[in-house]
Amino acid sequence: MASNEAFIAEIQQEAIATRKMLERIPAEAFDWKPYERSMSMKRLSVLVADMFG
Repeated sequence: MASNEAFIAEIQQEAIATRKMLERIPAEAFDWKPYERSMSMKRLSVLVADMFG
């Protein structure tokens, strides 16, 4: 397997895991921040979702 094919396979696996994680975030938790100065869960979710865009 060429390195580009391995990379594509890895990205596809990560996309599956990311999609599962994003689907599990309830709307009530969008304003939650892991730390006071952190981004909100909504902002973090958008950031992760846009990585594959």
